[in-house]
Amino acid sequence: MQIPDELVTFLCVLINCDRNDLVCTVGDDDDDDTSDDESSGNGSESPKLRKLKSVFQVLYFMVHNGRRRTPLHLMCGEGIHAACKSKTLITSLNHLGISVNYDEILRYRNDLADLVCTNRTNDVPLPNHLNPEKFTTATFDNFDHYPAARET
Repeated sequence: MQIPDELVTFLCVLINCDRNDLVCTVGDDDDDDTSDDESSGNGSESPKLRKLKSVFQVLYFMVHNGRRRTPLHLMCGEGIHAACKSKTLITSLNHLGISVNYDEILRYRNDLADLVCTNRTNDVPLPNHLNPEKFTTATFDNFDHYPAARET
């Protein structure tokens, strides 16, 4: 997703930065605004560039009334679903324009599982914590952990 130059200029004024601060850096950690900075491998974006891209994605999502998904919105919803599976929280953030809706998260996870199963035609897909090189006699889930599961 390419941000138009006019919008970059506007967003730079909005977040109080110079266009020259938006360059990608390689191992440059002398910026004092890097408290939330996590390096992303061989090259990393400046924190201000990441913030500008985040603001752009929120605007893009809102302008298209949520019909065009952005990586920020998918990652936000997916992260919440992975952490606590809270439909209420995801729905609330969707109403604020910060996340895709809960049904979209479930559809995304289903499509991802279908993709894994389709691409693994010869093998059985295993959870990532199981090592196919080691002999495993059995695995199980603690299905009786929840009281509702014991009643069935």
